[in-house]
Amino acid sequence: MFVRAKRGQGLSVYKKHFEYTKKYMEKTLALLWIIFFLKSII
Repeated sequence: MFVRAKRGQGLSVYKKHFEYTKKYMEKTLALLWIIFFLKSII
């Protein structure tokens, strides 16, 4: 899959994308957890 990422530039771009995805995933998981928690109360 990520064959082009072997080059230095591609790797740095992939790293930035990974960090951004990680932050986005953490926010999404937090939202899902809050929604699930509220649903369990009701």
